[in-house]
Amino acid sequence: ASSSPSDPFNSSRRKIARAKEHLDNLTREIRAFVDGGAYKQVVEDDPDRPGYTIHKIKLIEPISPAIEDIAGDVIINLRSALDHACFAVAVASGNADPKNAYFPFARTAEGLERAIKGRCKNIPKEIYPLFHSFQPYEGGDELLWALNLLCTADKHRIITPMGTGCLQPGINLNGTGFFDMPTPPVWDRTK
Repeated sequence: ASSSPSDPFNSSRRKIARAKEHLDNLTREIRAFVDGGAYKQVVEDDPDRPGYTIHKIKLIEPISPAIEDIAGDVIINLRSALDHACFAVAVASGNADPKNAYFPFARTAEGLERAIKGRCKNIPKEIYPLFHSFQPYEGGDELLWALNLLCTADKHRIITPMGTGCLQPGINLNGTGFFDMPTPPVWDRTK
């Protein structure tokens, strides 16, 4: 890991800066994809509720590989920044070549202590309460947990970003009756 004596977190900061650059690129690519008419709006009768309609957005072009690749770059850089920071802490504490200086994640709050003892052996124990405060597990800090899941997934397959939107600035939703947005959103890759 690259760091300087004046700023031991230099490499972590660089990873974050790179993630921000990728995020800017991702935003531009998504905007170009959406503005390029890559989707159509479809209104269908709801088969389960007569008199109701389902509004869908269907892609008419595949998602650009650049969008998928850049999304992975954002995720990997952010996740790596956490490990770089832990490595810097281990080096700053006097360990010249730490082998176990990773940011810990666990499936549960109970599993976090095991993760810390295994993956953070070269990090001073005084830092362990800080790791606990981040709650890097499912049911804790959901953003950290999602970042780790996405990073792990991106190591094995391409991540396809998807999202839902209901209201955006400049758009009005008018009507009467029931309005429903599936939570979590439904994504059918085949459609």
